[in-house]
Amino acid sequence: MTKFLFTAFTILSLSTLNAQQLKSNLSLGLPVGDVSEGYNLNVNLEFVYLWEITNQVQLGVASGYSHFVGDSFEAQGLKLKVDDAGFLPLTATLRFNATAKTSLSMNFGYAFGLSPEGNSGGFTYAPKMYYNFNNALDLYISYKGIRVDDTAFSSICFGVEFNL
Repeated sequence: MTKFLFTAFTILSLSTLNAQQLKSNLSLGLPVGDVSEGYNLNVNLEFVYLWEITNQVQLGVASGYSHFVGDSFEAQGLKLKVDDAGFLPLTATLRFNATAKTSLSMNFGYAFGLSPEGNSGGFTYAPKMYYNFNNALDLYISYKGIRVDDTAFSSICFGVEFNL
């Protein structure tokens, strides 16, 4: 509850800054590392609220939903299915406009585990590289990692971001 109140206070106090942007992004990811054997796809939806600190630097908050699709396979004549895993990330984001067409960002925070039963969630991070396609649309590539106990839910994601 304390984290929620702190986040809400921070958002309200920063909302008086001038340049603000609301963005939404959708990405598909290929699971890598610890979860590459049991999961075959990662789907992400995210909403980002940014405040302009300088012409090149923006600070913000992001939240959304991240879903890892479990794979099915056969082992010793039995058909097995890995349960899907769902997360609700709440992150801070720092974005740097490297050129007129490219920017870099880093999201970091906590991803609350929603499914399957017993998924407690964990620390999350996502470095991203954007290409400004036009005023309404950015394309990006990112590496998403969510550390849950001794397992890293990671994926390489390709996505699109819309200015709302």
